[in-house]
Amino acid sequence: MRRLIYFLSFIIFLLFSPFVCVASSNNDDEDIETTVTDEIITTREDPDQIGRRTAPRPIFVTISKTNGVSIIGVQKSDIISYQICDTDNNVIGTYINDKEFAKDLFLFNEFVKIKIVLPDRTLVGEI
Repeated sequence: MRRLIYFLSFIIFLLFSPFVCVASSNNDDEDIETTVTDEIITTREDPDQIGRRTAPRPIFVTISKTNGVSIIGVQKSDIISYQICDTDNNVIGTYINDKEFAKDLFLFNEFVKIKIVLPDRTLVGEI
C-alpha cells in the first residue's frame, strides 16, 4: 500500500511539473503596471477653493519589454527622456528610447524610482 501511494504521488508530480516550467518561462514577457505622479504638483502649493493643497492624481503607466512605455494621455513624441534612479534619487541611467529603458528596467531586482521627463513636467513613480 505504501508503495502505491509513493508511486501515485510520483506520477502526479511528473504530470504537473511541465506546467510549472512553462509558466515560469513566461515571466520575462510580463508587463509592469504602475502609477506615477506629477513632480511639479507634489512640490509646489496647489490650493483648492478652500485653501488646502490637493493631492496629485495618479497617472497610469504600462511598461513592456516589447512595446516600451505606454502612458494614457501622453504621446511618446512628447517625452524628452526616461530615467532610472535608486531610492536615494541618484540617477542610474538616462534613456531616450523607451524600449531600451524598459529592457534595462526589467533587469533590476530591487526597488527603483523612474522619472519620465516631459517639456513642462516630470512624472515620478516607484517600481
